[in-house]
Amino acid sequence: MKILRYIAFALGGLAGLLVAGWLLAYGTFEANELEAGVTQVVREKKQRELSIDGEVALSFWPSIGVQVGRVRLSEHASDKPFAAVDAARVSLAVMPLFSKQVVVDRLELEGVDATLVRSKDGKLNIDDLMSKDEKNESADSGAVRFDISGIRLKGAKLAWRDEQAGQSATLSELTLATGKVANQASGRLDLAGKLELAKPAAKTDLAVKGDYDIDLDKKRFALAATEVRVKGDVAPLAGLDLALGAGRLAFETASGQLLVEKLRLDAKGKLDEETFDVKVDAPKLQADADKAGGEAVNLVARLAGAKRTVDAKVDLAGLQGSSAALKIGRLAMTVDAKLGDATMHGTVNTPLDANLKTLAFDMPAFALDLDAKAGDSTIKGRVSTPIAANLQEMRFDLAKIGGELNLASPQMPMKSVRLPLDGELHADLGKQTASGQLATKFDESAIRAKFGASKFAPLALSFDVDIDRLNVDRYFPPTPPDAQKQKESGDKPIDLSALKNLNATGAVRIGALQASGIKVSNIKLEIKAANGRLDVAPHSASLYDGTLAGSFSADANGNRIVAKETLTNVNIDPLLRDVAKKDMLEGRGNLALDIATQGASVNAMKRALGGSARVALRDGAVKGINIGKTLREYKAIAGSAKQGTAQKAASTEKTDFTEMTASFRIAGGVAHNDDLSAKSPLLRLAGAGDINIGESKLDYLAKATVVNTSTGQEGKDLATLKGVTVPVRLSGPFDAPSYQVDFAALATELAKAKVDEAAKQLQEKAQAKVQEKVQSQVQDKLKGLFGR
Repeated sequence: MKILRYIAFALGGLAGLLVAGWLLAYGTFEANELEAGVTQVVREKKQRELSIDGEVALSFWPSIGVQVGRVRLSEHASDKPFAAVDAARVSLAVMPLFSKQVVVDRLELEGVDATLVRSKDGKLNIDDLMSKDEKNESADSGAVRFDISGIRLKGAKLAWRDEQAGQSATLSELTLATGKVANQASGRLDLAGKLELAKPAAKTDLAVKGDYDIDLDKKRFALAATEVRVKGDVAPLAGLDLALGAGRLAFETASGQLLVEKLRLDAKGKLDEETFDVKVDAPKLQADADKAGGEAVNLVARLAGAKRTVDAKVDLAGLQGSSAALKIGRLAMTVDAKLGDATMHGTVNTPLDANLKTLAFDMPAFALDLDAKAGDSTIKGRVSTPIAANLQEMRFDLAKIGGELNLASPQMPMKSVRLPLDGELHADLGKQTASGQLATKFDESAIRAKFGASKFAPLALSFDVDIDRLNVDRYFPPTPPDAQKQKESGDKPIDLSALKNLNATGAVRIGALQASGIKVSNIKLEIKAANGRLDVAPHSASLYDGTLAGSFSADANGNRIVAKETLTNVNIDPLLRDVAKKDMLEGRGNLALDIATQGASVNAMKRALGGSARVALRDGAVKGINIGKTLREYKAIAGSAKQGTAQKAASTEKTDFTEMTASFRIAGGVAHNDDLSAKSPLLRLAGAGDINIGESKLDYLAKATVVNTSTGQEGKDLATLKGVTVPVRLSGPFDAPSYQVDFAALATELAKAKVDEAAKQLQEKAQAKVQEKVQSQVQDKLKGLFGR
């Protein structure tokens, strides 16, 4: 890692300044001049301020040594602090100096505090310590070899701040102990400290142990019996306990050769509310600039929680090639998962091509075999596709998804169904975009869908779905009437809050649809969801020999629903039977709705319903009552026990009409009408009243007027009622309405009609007598005039 290289330069620069001080002290032999001399050298050579606050102790034989208290070094050309040391002890062997070798008996630093910074322009705050001039001077003076018998750090704090990437890291409470450090050396490394990161957010305890072997001349580095331990939190993981071990790690920078033997990784912790355990075993891996290879790599992982358990096993075999063209002959993965009473078993087999430099991966023959079960339902099948992925750019392409799934369930009418798959998927996780398409056939339905996502968080979805036909009732039969009544007896909450997280735009087309007994065809829906609001507008369909067009919206901000619908030339009888499960009206015509409501439950929405409605029907009938028949039987009913009592509506009775119109004003869940007009050859019907949707009952007064009579006995029975208006009150719950004919009013109307008829007859007789007398007098006058 570059950060470790930079930290090494920082510590080396600081130690180098101390060595310069020792050499200066060795040359002057005056301890009291050490601070001034070193400070002057640092100021002139590096434009930094060096201050030595503590006591300085010197030794000269058999080693040149210096021990100082607190030492501080500033940033380049600034008085801001760069690094500080609470105490430093360094000693050099004298004799090797004559052969241009620096042999450090010991290097001990306490309380090191250094901050390495990369600014937004990419410059490091130690660039001056690695300046070319210093390197050239060193080269001109001849090769100087160093040899340190051991390094000790205690209570150190090293910080890294990358203003360019917005990243920061701190290694605190650091202790470090090494064996010999030289151009060629081997020894034991022991490091421990606390590591904190900004991205991802992490607070961990870090420990590294191992035997090292280095050859700087040949640029070879090796670690044996290595143990790395990390404990703490690394977002999104909590309680991470990671142990990494390797029998041998070797790297040669000149050839790029890497060797890993007996690699072991064991990590456990918590992910949200679930625990995880991961184990990796790689006996041998090796790679260089031209080729790579290795023995099998095995991974075993487990994720467990209160709701689910997932076990996975991955095996890699046949590793060969190079880092730029690595080939894995076989990637085999097995996954077993349990979610409640549902289980899933899946296996994956595919060859894998990889470019480790660009992190590009290609699986030309990815295949997933699936076997899942939930209760009595099962899903089995195979899905295959080539997969191309780039983990550096986080791009994934599944260019040709194929295969089939077999679904079986005793709850399905067909018991089992074959689901063929044909599609593709493309995703760019870096840009948070995705697109794809899928074609399949589910039982009787051919389905084609295109989809895309322009953002993942929050999800912004686009879609286009085309289904030739769909019979939902085939898979989810409608609730039986008795069960439906029991279900409707209680209130049901309505929660639209899910719309607040929905951002989608698309279109749906369905050739033929049946759901809850409702039959619709040629469905076209334009759908948009954003900011907690769902709009299905415009939409259109063909239904019950007519058409529907309109708009619908649902708003989670207030739990509000608005609908504007126009039904044209529909057959109202089957529509009401399928939609409302009511057999109460026949006819063909138009219906317009403009309604809105809001509330937290079905009953609350029914009580809050408002708006308007208008209906215009022709050649139909009102079911439940035969007004003509009732009026014909008025003589038998009048004076009987039935008079004054409400009669239950009978499904076998109906009142025909040739045309009917009505409009409704809806407020507070009550639809009020005062302009009912229905006509038939025998009757004229008017009315006014309320339909209480919130309480599911009605209170309506209809007024029937006989305008014509038929021949025969039935016609004679109605003849006496011709021109009489008869009140009929309809009331009660929707599922059991009753009607009551106001026979008292009918009798009054009849008596009035008889009085009016008698008066009319008397008037006609009187007028006839007057006319007869006048005619006689005129005739007498005429006779006299002509002498006859």
